[in-house]
Amino acid sequence: MKTLLLGFRRLIGSHSGQNRAALFWEVAVEMGITHRLGYFTLDNASNNDTMLEAIADRLANLSIPLDPKKRRIRCLGHIINLVVKSFLFGENRASLEFPVGSGTPEEEIQQLREWREQVSE
Repeated sequence: MKTLLLGFRRLIGSHSGQNRAALFWEVAVEMGITHRLGYFTLDNASNNDTMLEAIADRLANLSIPLDPKKRRIRCLGHIINLVVKSFLFGENRASLEFPVGSGTPEEEIQQLREWREQVSE
């Protein structure tokens, strides 16, 4: 297995799917690989859907078919991370965070006890 970084560009503006697709397309054209694009491994962000749809539109203009739904591979590492966080922290992770350095040692011990009760529920 080999890894090669094709392009590392600065994205100016929002990280919308359209902006990201334009930047990706610029690199693909520059590298001469537009006809070799296949599968995309991305996290679950909705702007990735928009990005692939925009890339599919650009490829369609070159008579190259690409189905964004079939060619998108969800990032397993990202999915596992989301599942573990949900399992460990529940739906409201912020409520389970322990405030460090927010009082005297006695107050912090009491806060820790309250936090532990909340976590064990």
